[in-house]
Amino acid sequence: MSLKMFITPALVYAINQADIDWKDESNLFTLRSVWAGAMVCSLIVKLVVRSKVLSRFDDRRVRIKASTKMGQEIEAREITVSEHDEEQVGQGLQQFFIQCCITAGIHYKWGYSLPLIIGVWTQIMMTYDSPLFQIHMLGYSDSGEGNPLKRPWSGPQNGFEDLWKKAQMMDPKKKEAMDRSKDKKKAGKLNKQMIRANKK
Repeated sequence: MSLKMFITPALVYAINQADIDWKDESNLFTLRSVWAGAMVCSLIVKLVVRSKVLSRFDDRRVRIKASTKMGQEIEAREITVSEHDEEQVGQGLQQFFIQCCITAGIHYKWGYSLPLIIGVWTQIMMTYDSPLFQIHMLGYSDSGEGNPLKRPWSGPQNGFEDLWKKAQMMDPKKKEAMDRSKDKKKAGKLNKQMIRANKK
């Protein structure tokens, strides 16, 4: 079990305990600046990785198994390492822009500051853990049985959703609302069971 999975909940807990006034313009400006800076740095790293991928030709073959994505069946195929990495770079950039838009949209629409805080750590972690970054920037080996960097990869991990759910659980109000929702569902099931038992 990685210690990284505990960092985001711990960070959110610490922020909640600090009782920072995010309506204060000075605090808000600092948070937005840190988030924007982290996103720019992450984008620069991704573009550097993309440049390295495009400038390197590797004709080793990678077999992609058949799969289903977004309800669409994808046939099995065989591509080169270069083609595989180019696809991964494209997917990673697409996911990056989507996450930035979602985070900025939530903050702009409802004024939530937590997504910005989570977004900073999430992008740093996802960039470093990316197989593309570890191979093309850090020079890690991508071959050998049991090597997690051996292709094909499952695609960019969407850790934002999981981390956001964990962060919500750390918010006392949201945790209480989720607990109430679970209790209602349990009560509904018990009520149905009692009705069926009475009919018998």
